[in-house]
Amino acid sequence: MNITRRLLFLAAFLLLYSVMAGGVFDTWQPLFLVPLATAVSMRESELTAGVFGALCGLGIDAASGHLFGMTALWLLIFCAANSLLVTHLIRQSFVNHLLITAAACLWLGLMDYTFNYLVWGYENVSLVADKYIFPAYAGAALFAPLLYFLVKFICRKFGEDDRRVAIAHSENDEDYDEE
Repeated sequence: MNITRRLLFLAAFLLLYSVMAGGVFDTWQPLFLVPLATAVSMRESELTAGVFGALCGLGIDAASGHLFGMTALWLLIFCAANSLLVTHLIRQSFVNHLLITAAACLWLGLMDYTFNYLVWGYENVSLVADKYIFPAYAGAALFAPLLYFLVKFICRKFGEDDRRVAIAHSENDEDYDEE
């Protein structure tokens, strides 16, 4: 069942990537892959979350035509850290997903603005940020609820979360050792 779930995540990735790369919206494209990556990273192991985050980052880089690999690196780190946060500190909840997605969008938007425009000394870079970069990341944050519930549905329908299974097995092992 893990294979089916991961294939559905990959299908969602391909669908959202094709919408981003196809230019469905007028002047800017919401980066749908950011909330998908954060939603998946809340429900998968650290390794799977990091790999899926890097894949989503490569998709964003390819669709937006920016420096290939920069967003992939940031999302790899962010998704692996998100998975660790959910494992050890915070709960899997809708509000936490919104906060994590907003933080990821803010960080990625600032890094995009800084390393693709500001560093190079282009004129009117604030216009690019106001008209293209920040609306794209705000659009990503707006689609976070839809993608959160899609990932939640896929996980409930096609198997338990890897994290929950690992925790349940470790608790069963501890109970066994105590007897």
